[in-house]
Amino acid sequence: MQPGAPTRYQVDGNSEAMTPTRVNVEVRAADGSLHTVSRTLYRSRFGPLVNLGTMSPALAWNAQQAFALRDINTDNFRVFENFRAWNQAASLDDFIAIQKKNAAMPWVNTLAIGRDDPRVWYADIGATPDVPDELTQRCTPPVGRALARIMPGVPVLDGSRSDCDWRDEPGAVQHHALPVAQMPSLLRRDYVGNFNDSYWLSNPAEPMTGYAKIIGATATPQTLRTRLGHTIAAQLQSDPHGVCADTLGHAALDSRSMSALLFEQPVLDRLCGSDALAALPAGPNADPQRAACKVLAAWDDTAAADAVGATLWDELWRRLLTIRPAQLYAVPFDPAKPLTTPAGIAADPPQLAAALHDALAALQRAGIAIDAPRSVALYVQRNDERIALFGGCDAGGYFTSACAAHPFDASGYSMNVKPMGDTYLQIVSFAGAQVIARTLLAPSESDDPASPHYADGTHDYAAQRWTIIPFSEEAIAHDPALSVRTVSSSDSEGKAQ
Repeated sequence: MQPGAPTRYQVDGNSEAMTPTRVNVEVRAADGSLHTVSRTLYRSRFGPLVNLGTMSPALAWNAQQAFALRDINTDNFRVFENFRAWNQAASLDDFIAIQKKNAAMPWVNTLAIGRDDPRVWYADIGATPDVPDELTQRCTPPVGRALARIMPGVPVLDGSRSDCDWRDEPGAVQHHALPVAQMPSLLRRDYVGNFNDSYWLSNPAEPMTGYAKIIGATATPQTLRTRLGHTIAAQLQSDPHGVCADTLGHAALDSRSMSALLFEQPVLDRLCGSDALAALPAGPNADPQRAACKVLAAWDDTAAADAVGATLWDELWRRLLTIRPAQLYAVPFDPAKPLTTPAGIAADPPQLAAALHDALAALQRAGIAIDAPRSVALYVQRNDERIALFGGCDAGGYFTSACAAHPFDASGYSMNVKPMGDTYLQIVSFAGAQVIARTLLAPSESDDPASPHYADGTHDYAAQRWTIIPFSEEAIAHDPALSVRTVSSSDSEGKAQ
């Protein structure tokens, strides 16, 4: 920042002014009246200024520092051409060539198959800033290193030095973007998968390494959801009957908890063994622990809507994760064994008992019995109807994601507020020239409570009832639910048929 001028900054000692933009927004007051709220927003050469003071006073915009948010996708208009071309691709090879030509995906991973093609494609190829590790190491200021603890992988560079700018290499499809050759991709004949971790283990048989850290981390502990995803893939591959859309559809909605599959029995052994229970002091605290042990021992390790024990385990596991990994796990993470470590439980019985005590107290405060089925805690409200859901949070290792991003309270894991989880799911297969697309839209098509489509998709999802979508022109024409609305310039209201 330039001393004495909080809306000016310096690059290589030269002063530059931020660009102000006045924004006016009509806001409705509690009495229904409207009034205008005005704000002045600022931009630098790097992008809009952001105030991170809500994260910490040390990150506030002040006379010494300011933060600009730079987005490589600001100049990424190729994404529209990419999707248009993908819609016309005649083969998997065409699809791959289009992705490499445009490098346009804004953020997501890409997985694809082709008709009559035994190969599967994975790529993390898209618009990515050209920030090599050397640049990050040399140009990250102290405040950036502090931010790395809460925003891992996000480069925070010194904007006052031009030698800390994003690189601009020949061969990149966009200025300051990584060239395609420096982004990971994988073509296999068995499977590829990504479960919200990095590209590293898209197929464990062929780990991908050697890429800049801005793309993702390698040799780091994988989420339990990733470990379960690859476990499911291995199980599908070993099925003597082969993999069909039905088995894949069942796997996609698998509600098992990987934390329970891996750690529930070791926890129960240390927490609920005869020696541990015998050591409990006489009094009111002993019986609840014995009752909880009984519920967990009988649980089937799933978060199906009727599963008893899932909510108790989730609250217990949430608290166990606050224990340092070195104390919690018997076997630490080993980069050479990323899908089987960490393993075992090393936490002592008093620690486990304390965590269980807190979990039981949380359920009691929420008014949920320890033997209540999952549906009591996990649900979504649609008008006057309460729809029971299944699954759980990533931290619990649920492949089927349904996670309420709010503290556990009297509403349980209500997905009415800040829901995180499955949205649109699809399974695509080919039968000769026919494309068979099975889909689920968990949130339904409309967020209007008066719409007939406010809850239909959610009902299908809750019932695990896949919908086959007509794909060809012929299939669309013969769909009994077809409704056509034609709009022309001379008939702005349109005509319904």
